[in-house]
Amino acid sequence: MFFELYAVQPSLKTRFAALNFRGVAKTWLQTVQRKGRVLDWDRLCELVMNCFDKDQYQLLLKRFDALKQTGSVEDYQMEFEKLAQGILLYNSGYDDTYFVTRFVAGLKEEIRSVIALHRPRDVDTASALALLQEEELAREKNKASGYSKSSFKQGADRSKLPDADKSKGDGQVKESDDKLAYLRDFRRKNDLCFKCGGKWDKNHKCPAQVPIHVIEELLDALEETDQDTGSEEAELEDVVMAVGHSDVSALPKRRTMKLHGRVGKLEILILVDSGSVGTFISDILANQLQLPITSCEPAQFVAADGGPMVCNQRIQNLQWTTQGYTFTSSVGILPLRCFYMILG
Repeated sequence: MFFELYAVQPSLKTRFAALNFRGVAKTWLQTVQRKGRVLDWDRLCELVMNCFDKDQYQLLLKRFDALKQTGSVEDYQMEFEKLAQGILLYNSGYDDTYFVTRFVAGLKEEIRSVIALHRPRDVDTASALALLQEEELAREKNKASGYSKSSFKQGADRSKLPDADKSKGDGQVKESDDKLAYLRDFRRKNDLCFKCGGKWDKNHKCPAQVPIHVIEELLDALEETDQDTGSEEAELEDVVMAVGHSDVSALPKRRTMKLHGRVGKLEILILVDSGSVGTFISDILANQLQLPITSCEPAQFVAADGGPMVCNQRIQNLQWTTQGYTFTSSVGILPLRCFYMILG
């Protein structure tokens, strides 16, 4: 472009180029020209590439394959773009699918697992999602840090009583264990299934949908007695994406709990909500699972924030696991955003 812009004659290209050599390149050119001035432009380009571009493509590929996020998403993105552009100079055959796959694979685990569910189509989209997830993780960390500092200050006056605090914590663990043991013994003595709570015999099979009271029994056994847990659940009710009918005046107080579960190979976050009118999964998760989807009669629902939602699709006999138990449920599909599954 320089030669075209200034209309440089082909015979003068090497002389114009020599004026712009600096440092090591200038010394190298002087050494080469001791054997005679290089007048052919293609020959000069060949000599420069042989000297200064030796194995650069291979080195770029090695650095690109080894690139991992160790700092911020922004730093990782800048280094990724620099290496990607360098590779494209040597080989323009790489497409967006290759680059976005490499970008997501190099992210930190706590960011990568979330971004992969969105299946971004290009690096720009993936980097934008990664920045948002990084900000969300930072906010959660700050909240946890603020809570720890507050707890430390409140407990400063009780620092002389460590045995009392330890006994309280041990008592809570023991009480939770006793509840689980009692629940197991009760079901064993009454010939009830450990998983679904139904009557047990040698031909017993758990139903496709487990009654909500069975889930509540398990939650009662796992529930902590600390008052802080109650306040956290109260806060959760204000921010979660729960599902219900528009008329909620007659409903009892909702009880909620977050669980980690798995559908196939995908890890999901589950909200158990006693006020929810059914079991639902997010449309994003439904697309990831690629299971048969059936149409159903449209049903109107409202989210906790008052927003309307319509369910007109279902997945039959969806298998999912949590806390070591496996369940089979027929689930509706809704545009959920805070959780991948709501169990009601």
